[in-house]
Amino acid sequence: MSKLSEISSYYNIDPQSSNIYNPSTGNFRPYISEELENMIKTLKIDSTSHKLLNDYSDNTLATVIDCLLYYHYNAIDVKILKGFFFEFSQKLCENPLEKEELEDFWVQQTAFIQYNIDEKNRSSIKPQNIKQKHIQQFEADLLTLELAVEFSKGDV
Repeated sequence: MSKLSEISSYYNIDPQSSNIYNPSTGNFRPYISEELENMIKTLKIDSTSHKLLNDYSDNTLATVIDCLLYYHYNAIDVKILKGFFFEFSQKLCENPLEKEELEDFWVQQTAFIQYNIDEKNRSSIKPQNIKQKHIQQFEADLLTLELAVEFSKGDV
């Protein structure tokens, strides 16, 4: 029995009717069931009847993160999503990863978020902003120089 067949039978999913896994379009099959996806959408773990098998936990946990980001990124604080991911792992994994392992896993799967934030911050330093700062500094220096000249003449 192939791994896809095993996963499909475990989660009662027909692999023929499922599209190929594509998180950018919201298709998280065959790694998570509709029930698990609904828990992620609502951020509520309603049931612990489906324990995630160890053999597939890495793929499933990666899919959980993808699903969380798909439904909640830019709408809910990433720290809340991370907390839900940790809770999900503890409650639904047959043998949950240690906290440090989960942290490493989370960082690996979400590293692009920090990269995007860094890029956005870098792009906010636009040449016109730099030019404006130089103009302001030049004007302040010029004013200081003019005041110094006036003061030295004794006009002030």
